[in-house]
Parts: sequence; C-alpha cells; structure tokens
Amino acid sequence: MDNIQIKNRFSGKVIFETETGNIKSCLLQAIKEGADLERANLYGANLEGADLERANLERANLYGADLERANLRGANLTDCAYIAAGVDGNSRRLIMCNPEQDYIRAGCFKGTLSEFKTSVIEKYGEDFGSYKAVIAYLEVVIGAK
Repeated sequence: MDNIQIKNRFSGKVIFETETGNIKSCLLQAIKEGADLERANLYGANLEGADLERANLERANLYGADLERANLRGANLTDCAYIAAGVDGNSRRLIMCNPEQDYIRAGCFKGTLSEFKTSVIEKYGEDFGSYKAVIAYLEVVIGAK
C-alpha cells in the first residue's frame, strides 16, 4: 500500500503521512492523532461524510473537495481558500465560498455572492428559507475581506 501524504499548501512540506487507502482515511487518522492540519492542501479530496469536527483546517485549501454530508462542527476554517456552508432542508446543499475572490459554488451554480443571492430569491422567493442564514453568514465573511 502506498503512503498517503497531506502537505502544506504553501511550502509543500509533509504535515501528516500514513499508509492508508485514500486521502479521506489519512485525514481522519491525522485528526484522531491530533495533527495540526493548518495550511493543509486538500485540493479535490473526497471527504464525503467525513467527521472533521473540531479539526484545525485554518488556511487549508479545500478547493474542489467533496464535503457533502461532512461534519464540520467546531472546525477551524479561518482563512481557508474555500469555506463550506451547509443548507438544511430537503436539498441538503453544500455551498463552497472563496472569500478572497467572492466566488460561490453551489450545485450547478458558479458566480459571485450577489449573483447567488439573486438566483436563490428567483427560485425560492423573498424569504428564501434555509438559505437566508447561510447567505447572511457569507455576506459577513466576504465583507470582512
């Protein structure tokens, strides 16, 4: 079995390494062992359903990572290349946001937060249900950049 490595997104230095089958199991092992995953490069990682509760992912690169149904409660996502926000309800959508570039990806939607809000209002009306809190949160995050 090959070694799987999680590297620093800026320096390329190995943060954590193990002989597991995939990046998801490597990441879960790193969290279990208390590894500091600050600045981890998780670009394109399949993390679907992963328990990332309280993981330190500060300044991590989550671009293209599949975080559907992942548990991010209490995870440190400060200054991540992408921030994930879930929407409750029937759709159970995951919204990815790059605050540096005001870029939102949600399902087949790709665009700015303003365009996303307009799209949601057009589809769900002025109340826009469970998206309201997520959009308000992302407005604060993007506004702080």
